Amino acid sequence: MKDKRLIIRLKSGDKKALSRIMDKYSAYAYTIARNTAGQLPKEDIEEIVSDSFVALWSSADKLFEDCELSPYIAAIVRNQARNKFRNFRQDVIYEEVDESIADKHDFQVNLDLIEAVRAVMAAAEMLSDTEREIFIRHYWYGEKLEPISEKLGLTLSNCKTKLYRTKTKIRKYLIERGYGYEKK
Repeated sequence: MKDKRLIIRLKSGDKKALSRIMDKYSAYAYTIARNTAGQLPKEDIEEIVSDSFVALWSSADKLFEDCELSPYIAAIVRNQARNKFRNFRQDVIYEEVDESIADKHDFQVNLDLIEAVRAVMAAAEMLSDTEREIFIRHYWYGEKLEPISEKLGLTLSNCKTKLYRTKTKIRKYLIERGYGYEKK
């Protein structure tokens, strides 16, 4: 069954639609939860998945019927996993780590940054060698486009165009995986 029909049924309060969505996306949701909060016990990851589908049910009226469900589910699962991991971290990790060594806010910022870098690097893997080199040199190493274009034997205009198209590809890749729907 197509996601559009499932979303319409879900918005009308059809519990069978939720059941079908869970059947279709449970493994996907579990993988995202495990990757986001893999340090948690298996039971907690399963709870994250369950809570995510409850959250999807609760916010069904906010879904767009012409969109795929996977980005919504990915965003909900990631947010649920982060919340669960924050609670877990506050309960366990900060009892073991001296407050003077690790600041709670810095730890979460670092965790979010690591996840964001991993997602962008995964997106960069789908690029051509030239696109990847322009992107990494410009954004990772902070090089100007003129020396990059000279090294690669491209015109400056061509280099700018490739960078723009590369950013568009990466943005699309990230949105497809739910990063465009997240609440910060």
